[in-house]
Amino acid sequence: MASEAEIQALQHSVAAMKERLDHIEEHLARTAAISGIPFATTASTIPPEVVELARAGKRLDAIAKYRELTNAGMEQARDVIAGI
Repeated sequence: MASEAEIQALQHSVAAMKERLDHIEEHLARTAAISGIPFATTASTIPPEVVELARAGKRLDAIAKYRELTNAGMEQARDVIAGI
């Protein structure tokens, strides 16, 4: 079992990767707009209340809400929320 320090280090790494990915998506969106190429971030295609729940760390609630709003199956909903 992982120690508290290992869990915190992992959470920090994931948060840093998420921040970097958000930054990359912002640049891709700007580049796409300048070139006239459509670009949609993952979060823009997911209902906002689902994104809010997922980003607040309420993954199970986000999965349930996504399934409720889209009639998606459990596996699909889990994959979508994992991508946020």
